[in-house]
Amino acid sequence: MTAEFLAKDVALSVFTAWFLAQVALKILISSCRKKQVMWRAAVTGGGMPSGHATLVAALSTAVGLSQGFSSVMFIITIVFSILVIHETLQAKKVIVDFLAAIAEKHPKRHLLEELSHSIKEAAAGVAIGVIVVLLFYYI
Repeated sequence: MTAEFLAKDVALSVFTAWFLAQVALKILISSCRKKQVMWRAAVTGGGMPSGHATLVAALSTAVGLSQGFSSVMFIITIVFSILVIHETLQAKKVIVDFLAAIAEKHPKRHLLEELSHSIKEAAAGVAIGVIVVLLFYYI
């Protein structure tokens, strides 16, 4: 790829990274864990890897490559990425507290993995986002 990372390249690489994480890998990982095909995993909010973290990390990487890593737009996307990833991690604490409060009447603790992310899941999402965009950029 040339040094010019065009808007179409940014969009294609970012959405490819998101699709890989949110659809392909989530279905594969969930299906392996449950030992049956889990199509539903593609539309759940939690689980491995974090589609949210993948999307914002890919966007920040693509903006850095196209606009420069010292550009205002890159700084904006980094701040946005930090906020999104922080919120996905904070959701886990709120959900744990909520589930603990109702666990006596409705033991559905499995909802935690469907509705929130661990740090490991968010980190995996970040890694996927960065790697996919770099592959698009350098290949």
